[in-house]
Order: sequence, then structure tokens, then C-alpha cells
Amino acid sequence: KKVIETNETFDPDTVVIRSEQTTSESSAKILPSSEAKGVAGSKSNLPGSSQAQPAARPGQQQKTSRTVNYEVSKRVLQVQRGSPTLKRVSAAVVVDGSYAKEGEGEKAKMVYRPRSEAEMARLNELVKKAIGFDPSRGDQVEVTNLPFNVPAEPAPSGWWTEIDLNHAIQWFVVLVVAIFAFLFLVRPALHRKAGPMETEIILDGGRPATVVELEQRLQQALPAQSSEQGSATMEGQRAEEGEEQQPSLKDPKHRILELQQRAREIAQRNPDRTIQLLRSWLHEEAV
Repeated sequence: KKVIETNETFDPDTVVIRSEQTTSESSAKILPSSEAKGVAGSKSNLPGSSQAQPAARPGQQQKTSRTVNYEVSKRVLQVQRGSPTLKRVSAAVVVDGSYAKEGEGEKAKMVYRPRSEAEMARLNELVKKAIGFDPSRGDQVEVTNLPFNVPAEPAPSGWWTEIDLNHAIQWFVVLVVAIFAFLFLVRPALHRKAGPMETEIILDGGRPATVVELEQRLQQALPAQSSEQGSATMEGQRAEEGEEQQPSLKDPKHRILELQQRAREIAQRNPDRTIQLLRSWLHEEAV
């Protein structure tokens, strides 16, 4: 882009005559005589008398005018400016390296490999040609090889990440349901069947050490209770309880597993009832 600048400077102290014009005018005229002729009061003053007229005298008129034109000094400066010029160029270029895949499957990863010196030299020359590198101006060019994508190191996994979360939640839910079912369904039913005699035996004899000991104490307490309620009815109950309790007397672990299985089945068949029992139990604990 060209820029043209014009300056006009006037110097009032320095003047020069530019033009001068002088005009002179001269003219001649006849003027009447001013001398009187004859004697005052004489005949010449009377009417009808003739008197000689005075002689006229010549006259001259001259006029001169001058016109001078002055020129004030003026300085005109015209400057033409072109496009701006570069004094120096400094450039810095960062180049990424190459990446290669190492490993297979889940262990595969991308590994960074820096560029060779020959490649960096070619890139340096390419940059110099692109910017118009001129060493006489003091231009500077720097080409560096650095990785653009730095892979983040994976965080150390904890023990909880190795556990299948879905299976853990399922087992936890089953365990909670089994506990609540045992507390609110199985345990009240056992208390109702045992009656006050069972409570008295447990309190008097202390807490039994094993399930077998508890079953034996219940068997000892049943004959005393059957004598009051009738031998026929008690025999039927004893036969049924004997059939149900026989596996538990032989194998206490089997009895516990059987109770847990029953608690799960009851909780699955009556989920609403299980929730109500849980709420009532929480309410009793709060009170």
C-alpha cells in the first residue's frame, strides 16, 4: 500500500516581487485668462458697449499609478511511502514424533518415538524457506521435537475393582432378606411353638452351647407339657416334631441351612409382609 503525503510551507518573512505595473497619464487643457481689462466704472461696464475678451492660456494635467505583486515563499514536500519492511524474523516450531503399537490384546499400547536428526534437519530447512529466512537480518529459527499426546498412567486399582459388583449386590440383598425373614418370621414362630416352658428352660439352664443341646432341652420339656394337654395330641405333635427335628439333631449345620432356605422362600413369597415387619422392627428399636 502506497501512502503519498504533501506538505506546503509558507514563509511570510521572505517575499519576492512577482509583477510590477506603472501607469502614467498626461493631458493638456486651455484655461481662461485671469487678467482684467479696462478701467472700473468706465465705458466698458456700460450696456451696449463692446469690450475685447481676454486671451486664453494653455494648461497640463499628469497622473501616475503603480501596481506591485509580491510572491510569498512556499515549500512543497511530497513523501511517497511503500509497504512496511521486515527488520528481523524469529520463528519457533514444535513437531510431534511418531507412534508405534507394542504388545497385543489388552496389553497393547502406543509408544512414542522421536524423529531422527535427518528428519529434523529437513524440517528446519522447510521452515526457513517458508518464512523467507535471511541471515543478514539476524533471523532465528528453532525446530523442536516433542510428544503431543502423553498417555496418562492408569491409577492403581483397589481390591473393590476386582469384585463383580452385580454379584456382590445380589448376595448382599439375599443375606439381608434372610436375616430379616429369620428375625420376623422364623423366630416368632419358634417362640410361639415353644411357649413359656421353653423360655423358662432356657432361662433356668442358661444359654445352650449348640443347637443339639437346645433340641434335647425341648424334648425333655415336651412330656411335662403333654401331660397337661393330653397324651394323644402330644403324641401327634411329638411325632411331627420328631420327623422335622431329626435332621437337625443329626446335623446342626443342615438345620441352619434349612432355616435360611425357608427364610428366603418366605421373603420371596411375601415381600410386602417382609417390608412391614422390617418397618415395625425399626419402629420398636426407635421407641
